Amino acid sequence: MTPDLCKQPHDRRSPTFTDSSAAIAPHVPESCFSCPIRKTTICKPFADSRLDIVSTLKSGDYILRGGASLCAQGEPSNFLYSLMSGWTAMVVLHDTGQRRVLDIRMPGAFIGMDALDLSLPAERAVHVHGASVECVTDISVCAMSTKGFRQLLSEHSDLSMRLNELAISQSLRLQNRLGREGNVRSRSRLANFVLDTYDRASLYSPSMVRGHEMHWPLTQEMVGDALGVTSVQVCNIAKKLREDGALSLERGRLKILNRALLEDIGLYEADPRLLMP
Repeated sequence: MTPDLCKQPHDRRSPTFTDSSAAIAPHVPESCFSCPIRKTTICKPFADSRLDIVSTLKSGDYILRGGASLCAQGEPSNFLYSLMSGWTAMVVLHDTGQRRVLDIRMPGAFIGMDALDLSLPAERAVHVHGASVECVTDISVCAMSTKGFRQLLSEHSDLSMRLNELAISQSLRLQNRLGREGNVRSRSRLANFVLDTYDRASLYSPSMVRGHEMHWPLTQEMVGDALGVTSVQVCNIAKKLREDGALSLERGRLKILNRALLEDIGLYEADPRLLMP
């Protein structure tokens, strides 16, 4: 799947958005030097004076609408993406038909590492996506060709180290999520998921957060797919947490009513290693 087949080049004119989507309207910077995520994503080693090194692989900036697919599980990968604005969901569909949301990605995320095969020579490597990436909201991405990326890694050790750092962080997040599923009640998992999402949004999507409230673009189905429960269970758990005075989650809005209580329920402790976009 290539950018010209699945996405349209960005339009710098500002579209009209509803109040609920204005906080996450897709944004495309005028240049790499004005990109707000250049010190967060893969470009971090070259963020100040050497952006031309990675810009040689850049294919373009693109905007996708909410509900679209950035890449699909099992399909060949020709591009890597830096998420400039909006949210995406990393989704795996199992052979049984079960759908699981592995993670929610926010601005600054580097997408497509799961498809990189660096174990074989370039001429034999087959890059295939291990998961789909779906647009939770309207998004904008910077697309980078996988061709030449291997050579760039070999020529610049700081870029290789940055890729490794991002891969380790994503692996830690996944391990933390999976480690909670078998031993932690769904009520605790939802509380933990909400706090993790809120804290990361405060860092990477601050326009969505106001005090203890934030715009919440995730549906009950998405949350259920992330926690391994049904959407009905998500609704019931959220209702109970509201009755307990911990949070209010409805109509696309999240309000944390009692942070200390929610942290206690979710067995939550903010870990900088996990608070990645």
